[in-house]
Amino acid sequence: MLRQIVIASLSDSIARRIDRSSCNDEVPKGAYECQKLKRRPHFQDYVFIDASSVLYKDEPDWVLFQEIVQVNDKKCMQNVMTVESEWLPRLANAYCEFGTVKDAEPKYDRSEDAVVVAHKCSFGDRNWSLGEVNRPMASNLVLYRHFARFFLDGSVCPPLAEYADKLLLSPATMIKPWAKLQQRTERLLNALVEYEVCFFMRGCFIIILVTLLSRIIKKLQVTSRARLLEVWKMRSEYLLDEYLEWVPRCFHDSVQLAWPPTDEKQKSNSAL
Repeated sequence: MLRQIVIASLSDSIARRIDRSSCNDEVPKGAYECQKLKRRPHFQDYVFIDASSVLYKDEPDWVLFQEIVQVNDKKCMQNVMTVESEWLPRLANAYCEFGTVKDAEPKYDRSEDAVVVAHKCSFGDRNWSLGEVNRPMASNLVLYRHFARFFLDGSVCPPLAEYADKLLLSPATMIKPWAKLQQRTERLLNALVEYEVCFFMRGCFIIILVTLLSRIIKKLQVTSRARLLEVWKMRSEYLLDEYLEWVPRCFHDSVQLAWPPTDEKQKSNSAL
């Protein structure tokens, strides 16, 4: 945890070890590239881990340093710590460039509680490659369609997985170009993006705020399991009617009995 805090605070003090096997030029052993050293034409400026460091012999691929000092004919990094490259897209986001990956397939990441998709990632001005990383999808209708798909297949709510192969249409229908032709797909999509109008009472008047008309409209924005559970606490039958349109009638009673399909509700029914 401490290392992650330091990395987030000193992201511009990160250096990467040069892979000598992939270089045409002769590179000294233990040489690193550093963002802070400006590139000069026809000249590569290297930095090295100070010999007094416990990491001197380990030569980690990525390190973070506090300062660079001149030691004889070498520039040496002092107060060095190891950096896990997979942390950089999250902890040093501002120093990363992300690009789309052609035909990347979105998926629901339960640990992140988000629909994510692969992106190419590079770090810093030197565009050091970090490979592909999963990032949350942009908030738009495409995101809602994918979330609906993962809701239907049980990725978001595991209790629904037992019905996934029994649905009247495949969950993947939600993202098909012709999805709009199916009423059940549009009803589920609209339920996820619906608006909830909030009314406030003051004396004998109902005040409805919308910009100049004083009307407040709160968007549900259900694109995560956490948000879904939050809505179910207020409206336990939320999405029930929409989901029943996807399920054969012979399963309606069991679905309604176990709704909402939270893990806690499933455990409660099992106990009974």
